[in-house]
Amino acid sequence: MVQPTLCLEVADFGDADHWRFVLKESGGAFLADHTVALDRADPHYAALVDLPGYLRLHSAPDTRAADEQRMLGEVGSWIGEQVLGRTVAEKLLGRTRTRPSVVVRVLVPPAAERLLALPLEIVRLDGGESLSVKGVSFVFETTGAKPDPAEPVGERLRILALFSLPPAGSPLNLRRERQMLRALVRQLVGAAGLGVELHVLQYGVTRESLQEVLEQGEGWDVIHFSGHGQPGALLLERPDGKPDEVSSTDLADLLRQAGGRVKLVTLSACLSAAASIAQTLSWLGFPEEETAKREAPPTLAREAQDTRAAPTVARALTEALDCAVLAMRYAVEDEFAMNLARELYDRLFRQKQPLPQATRLALASATGNGANVAVGALSAAAPALFGPRAADLMLIPPRRPGISTGISLAYVSKKQPEHFVGRVSAMTRASAALAAESTQSGVLFHGMAGAGKTSCAVELVYHHAAVDRFQAFVWYSAPEQGKDIALALRDLALALERQIPDLAML
Repeated sequence: MVQPTLCLEVADFGDADHWRFVLKESGGAFLADHTVALDRADPHYAALVDLPGYLRLHSAPDTRAADEQRMLGEVGSWIGEQVLGRTVAEKLLGRTRTRPSVVVRVLVPPAAERLLALPLEIVRLDGGESLSVKGVSFVFETTGAKPDPAEPVGERLRILALFSLPPAGSPLNLRRERQMLRALVRQLVGAAGLGVELHVLQYGVTRESLQEVLEQGEGWDVIHFSGHGQPGALLLERPDGKPDEVSSTDLADLLRQAGGRVKLVTLSACLSAAASIAQTLSWLGFPEEETAKREAPPTLAREAQDTRAAPTVARALTEALDCAVLAMRYAVEDEFAMNLARELYDRLFRQKQPLPQATRLALASATGNGANVAVGALSAAAPALFGPRAADLMLIPPRRPGISTGISLAYVSKKQPEHFVGRVSAMTRASAALAAESTQSGVLFHGMAGAGKTSCAVELVYHHAAVDRFQAFVWYSAPEQGKDIALALRDLALALERQIPDLAML
């Protein structure tokens, strides 16, 4: 699936408050532009410097959730008018009226690197829905040479999942996230028949143990990190259990041991795409005493190293590993991060969606009405994609060798009917029972002859074959009423052998 891609280039960069956005077709044709001239006296300007702090400052404790949602909409409208520009935003919205989704590559020169943190996804016009909800996906990258093609996925798509929780840190429910990831991979391998391999490193994610697993010869296609983050650093563990603050540059050097096979790094860690307040204020030209006053106190003791000058983790990894990075601009809740990861990987691997589309739809699912927990307003603006590879990355696992769904469907006694009506309730209940996370293990249709039981069974088979729910289907018809049943079990065993390759029953 090829998604339409546009380029939003930062041109004529003067300083942190003055530049020009130019929207172009992927081939270079001009579409729209907007000259940015920000007024630091504008009350919304502070939201660009510290959006979480801005929302906290302007919300009441007893109505915080509603206030933050409202203010996030106001900030999104302001960014749409003053930063992105109405003409650019209208052009993007116009594209979504004829296409389900549009990918926008935001090209930022190195001198304007702080613009990589702009939450353009929340932009809205005239009180409408945000660009993200409308179908616009942003990918942030610094201008430079186009990367070489990545190594292809081998016989298995290999995932390395790191769960780092130093004892000194605040508690995270990493065990549940690990179990979720294992369950998802089991479904992909078992039910969908995909070649996916998961390796988990938890309880002792030290630099040494990480380096050892990164140096495995086969390499890794996806690296998933879940744990504590802060601007310019992630927290690993020392052999004695104390936290080990690893700067973004040191982390990039460490992960470079994985070689050229890495295609995606998912950072399910707070602030992994953020610069510190002091860095941002310094870039904006505020005096040093102001940056010192506004610098938030560290959540964990810093030991031996200073990450204040380090680039964001997301930027360091995209430049060092030449891969796509999904990172978090702001702090996020554990449950949100877990739901986002589950939806993302299912859409990437099973539904075969490109990374921008999978990320946008996973975010909508994790924050929408269907989410099983309430999430903060900032969650909608936290995830961001980085790196030129992210614009069109697809991660399609190979099929597991062995069972072929096409072979097993050849034995179904009836073709899928052209018309199928009047069984909506029964089919809905049956599909729910056979869903991947259902606690039920089967469906029984019962009723008088001619009621449509066989047609329902045929419809179920073809429906679940189309979505890769099961690896194989066995069709067996028991003897009709009045016929000899003495050999029925033998015939069932023969049907199993015939329809499932390499299965020996007799």
